[in-house]
Amino acid sequence: EDAQLEIIIRCKSGLVKTYNLRFQESETLQAVFSKEACQNILSLQPKLLLGTISNFVQRQEEVTIIAESHRLQMKNYVDDEAEPKRALLTKLSLFPDEFDLYQIGINSEITFCLKELSAIL
Repeated sequence: EDAQLEIIIRCKSGLVKTYNLRFQESETLQAVFSKEACQNILSLQPKLLLGTISNFVQRQEEVTIIAESHRLQMKNYVDDEAEPKRALLTKLSLFPDEFDLYQIGINSEITFCLKELSAIL
């Protein structure tokens, strides 16, 4: 059975608004890993990363971050585009001296939802 929250707003004019919201209880998930075993460590000011992701178009869904020993690249992820040759491609590079800490042990690539990344920052 779904859990439900009912919100009733009674306005002075006599108008009654009722909202029935369903919700589902969930467990908090916790990643299990050792920080000491991580070979890639990046530390930078959020303002720098916010400025970098602001260069991507607002309707862009995903952005890929590529970490290499000599630079970090961010590019828009274009996989399911109807006409890939017509898609706007954006690629930006950040260099180690722009970071507070830049330690790359293994070249890596990870794709983020751009909206979620912005919300985190």
